[in-house]
Amino acid sequence: MQNSMPIALPTAALFALFGRQAAFRPALLRSALLVARVLRLFQIARYLTRDGLRIICYHGFAIAEEYKFRSRLFIRGELFRRRIQYLRQKGYPILPLGEAVQALGEGRLPPCATVVTMDDGWLGVYSVGLPLIREFRLPVTL
Repeated sequence: MQNSMPIALPTAALFALFGRQAAFRPALLRSALLVARVLRLFQIARYLTRDGLRIICYHGFAIAEEYKFRSRLFIRGELFRRRIQYLRQKGYPILPLGEAVQALGEGRLPPCATVVTMDDGWLGVYSVGLPLIREFRLPVTL
């Protein structure tokens, strides 16, 4: 019993420490991303992975405030717009899934090829996503 007591107190202190840090974790992430951008790590990663296939999967589009409590599942229309504009601006070719897989198998995949998929047919995909998909003439696999 005496041996476990000194271990239990530091462990409890560590849990308490991490519990308090959870509030500013997004700030740490933003700082790390800023440092990565300044060091041009994203450009290096793009160069090193240019021959691979990027597949971006979206779950659904927010039609109300779903993004506030499920931000990893539901994306706001304006954020989706900015992401697609970024891909286009940076020259990422966005291909239909079938075409990309065939090109990958044949060794003729363009550099930085990207596929956009949606894994569910939620109402938001139709009401928010579809107008954007049409506007950008974006090949999307549902």
